[in-house]
Amino acid sequence: MFALPEPVDALLVAAADAARAHSGWDVYRKHVVGALVMCRAPQTANELSALFRDFASTTRFGSSPLSLPRKNVTIVLPAPVSHRIDLLVNLAGRPGGERVLRRGLVSALVTMRLPDDVAAILALVHDYLACTAADARVPGWPLRRVLEPESPKPGRRALDAD
Repeated sequence: MFALPEPVDALLVAAADAARAHSGWDVYRKHVVGALVMCRAPQTANELSALFRDFASTTRFGSSPLSLPRKNVTIVLPAPVSHRIDLLVNLAGRPGGERVLRRGLVSALVTMRLPDDVAAILALVHDYLACTAADARVPGWPLRRVLEPESPKPGRRALDAD
């Protein structure tokens, strides 16, 4: 479950609805989030830091998305995608960085990296559906970190590089 700022969830729902209406495919939040995590997420600490900085300072919603009311949203993702989120959050929160949460990464990706054009959203989802579990690997982490068969239980996740 993710507690997303309400306007971020509205963007996510609108993108999935538009993609579904335009294509006839069964496109839902989970597909859009999975596509953003797998195909549009930064892979270095510096790039992640820039994404979070841009997200925190955006005025797209009239004020910082960090101060907006949140909506609890259940998004069930494949285990490799969920593990990739955990690894990216861990990478973003390395020494000297701010504490980063899974919901923050998802919110930042939806707000800053979601295409406005429905054709581009469909292309992104198509690229995501072509990904393999191994494509979820994050540089600097062993492949086995994303290939664990089950998603971790809700709550804090302790990750250490092997």
